[in-house]
Amino acid sequence: MRRYTPCGMSDADVDLRAPFPCETQLAPEVLDGLPRWARSLVPLDEARVRAWVAERWRGIPDALEPLAAALRTYTHPALVVGCREAYVELSADGPLPPVTWTPRPWLPTPWRFDPVEARRFLLDQGDDGALEADVDELEQLARESWAMELPVGEADHGDREPSCVFVQQPAPREQVERRLRALELSVGLELTTAFVAAFGGTRESEPGTAGGLWRADALGVTEFDVPDPAWRGAIELFHARNGDQVLLHPRTGQVSWHLLPEHRLDVRWQDVGAFARAYAAHLPSRWPFDAHGPPGPRRD
Repeated sequence: MRRYTPCGMSDADVDLRAPFPCETQLAPEVLDGLPRWARSLVPLDEARVRAWVAERWRGIPDALEPLAAALRTYTHPALVVGCREAYVELSADGPLPPVTWTPRPWLPTPWRFDPVEARRFLLDQGDDGALEADVDELEQLARESWAMELPVGEADHGDREPSCVFVQQPAPREQVERRLRALELSVGLELTTAFVAAFGGTRESEPGTAGGLWRADALGVTEFDVPDPAWRGAIELFHARNGDQVLLHPRTGQVSWHLLPEHRLDVRWQDVGAFARAYAAHLPSRWPFDAHGPPGPRRD
């Protein structure tokens, strides 16, 4: 399972943001690397992109409708590229400022990271830690160093963080079900399949950082030491912005919040439907199920 860097990132770490339609705004090297689903959206207007997003929620079980209703309130779709992935970003705070793609010594295109150049760039900045860093660490360090080089005002939104979500193309239900069966889910398979097919990959944090629901192809068993032995081997559904987890018990269907800093497991929800309702209520905080996030409904 892929690990994400805890905590939010700034606009400086979003390689590109372009409101739809955006075909004329994108450089050839951006267009050339877009996945097919994202490339098909590029010429569409806002209404048609929102319809594409909403299609995944058509016909979902009633237990999941509160989360779909919450996500429908996010508007102003934009194409976002970061950490070599493409997303549709939706905002609850109005249109967010465009970010123009800018090549970097270690990122000649949005789709190709050069670890040799990243190491050289960091060493030139005086970061001796680059000598021992692995590839993932190099990219994170390079992005952070690049953000610090930007003029004040270009790297973030200041004190107010916008409320937005990022979505990708949903996985087919058949693929989701196969993955869940491979993870030995034996209770609530139909509802969980519908949940992952409708919402898998939805995230509240920028690409490359923790904070979102796992896609079907990335679902896996938690790699952390769970305090309750009965929950070892649980399926990780969600990773919070600080690295906390939401886990699904494959044999009971219950869902728990794993608070990593406290090494504590809070078994809160009887099934995925109950978790989906809670996630919908917590989403406006932009730090749902994060024990270190700002105060708000996430603690309820």
